[in-house]
Amino acid sequence: MDARQVITTSGKLALYVMSSYLEDLSQEELFLRPGGKANHIAWQLGHLIVSENSILNTIKPGSVAELPKGFAEAHSGEATEVDDPSKFSKKEEYLELLNVQRNALVKLVGELSDDELQQPAPESIRSIVPTVADALLMMANHTLMHSGQIAVLRRTLGKPIII
Repeated sequence: MDARQVITTSGKLALYVMSSYLEDLSQEELFLRPGGKANHIAWQLGHLIVSENSILNTIKPGSVAELPKGFAEAHSGEATEVDDPSKFSKKEEYLELLNVQRNALVKLVGELSDDELQQPAPESIRSIVPTVADALLMMANHTLMHSGQIAVLRRTLGKPIII
């Protein structure tokens, strides 16, 4: 298995886990905070979408469509304390946008040459990951990082264990 396959497989698996955890959550449950001051699920979903969109378009401008007007601002660091559901998206939109970003990631991984994958990561994350390939793998796995918080929320709500 080469780097492209690892990134693609990781990205698809992470999205499957996230989608599975979200499947039976209601729109209202997206605004519950998994443990004290943790960010609610709606904000976390937007954060994942904004992050992936930004990194992909930094690596290759235009590789994924721009997000809806105001979406990035609604999911910024300044918005983590906002609990008003009217300021956020519907679950279906989050799921659609997650899929759009992930499909763009998979497509981009297939388009980049070996040399391009070894280029320095975007400056904003270079202190965490050194290369474009590392940045793409981080984006693929970023979804899993947040899935753990949804798993905790699911247990708190008495939802069935899925994975």
